[in-house]
Amino acid sequence: MLTPDSGTVALGGERLARPGMAAYGGRIGYLLQRTELFRGSIADNLLLGRPDANDDKLQIAVAAVGLDLAIANLSKGLHHQLGDGGTGLSGGERRRLGIARLLVASPDVDVFDEATEGLDGATAALVVENIRFETRGRAVLLATHHRVEAVNADTLLWIEKGN
Repeated sequence: MLTPDSGTVALGGERLARPGMAAYGGRIGYLLQRTELFRGSIADNLLLGRPDANDDKLQIAVAAVGLDLAIANLSKGLHHQLGDGGTGLSGGERRRLGIARLLVASPDVDVFDEATEGLDGATAALVVENIRFETRGRAVLLATHHRVEAVNADTLLWIEKGN
């Protein structure tokens, strides 16, 4: 996050004066275009933003992104070990695991950058609908090139020829 040239940025009435996502103590969660996963279990990767989350919270998040059956079919389930970068998962599974991690973290503001990139249409629709459900009551910014993902947005910002 950049420091504004003029004006202020506030969250819940509190002025956010410092640049950088880390400065806000987990109040803003951000899903990068490239999903970062780490060597360790699926659960370890899900718990990065909220280490105190219980297994029920993890199960709800993986179900929201349609990974519940795939994970249940793994011999160790949520404790299945991933390699560096999420080795052992497909690109779409890695993407959805990143979304699930942000859902587990439950920040005040969720920022999804191309959340459904690389997902098929049916899976993308399920994920977007469940993001909407799981983040109710929170501020959500969903950056997308797919208009269908934005149809239920409260506010739509259209950027043409932007960088």
